[in-house]
Amino acid sequence: MKNLAESIKLKELILSAIKQEDEYQKEWTEAEAISYAQRRFLKEKDYEIKRVGMVNAAVDWFQGIALHIPIWDSDIEELGFDPEKYWVQLAHTFLIIQSVPSIK
Repeated sequence: MKNLAESIKLKELILSAIKQEDEYQKEWTEAEAISYAQRRFLKEKDYEIKRVGMVNAAVDWFQGIALHIPIWDSDIEELGFDPEKYWVQLAHTFLIIQSVPSIK
């Protein structure tokens, strides 16, 4: 059950970060917001995806502060995540949430 709770928390973190983007439109549905971020990721990390795979490219994208997410270990721990696992968990969640319409 902890994994589901963590996935939900990460999904909400990602959605919150997307809403802070300049391009974000208030009328976007959750799916449209996620689709915006995923299209951006695919465009910005096309070469990395081919070179190191989706998960590693997504980790790199997030670590490069592509979205306004917590990046410091202390902030990550404050959210209840292990900084050693956070980036991969965040990448996995980001890559699957488009295929899972709502995990609330």
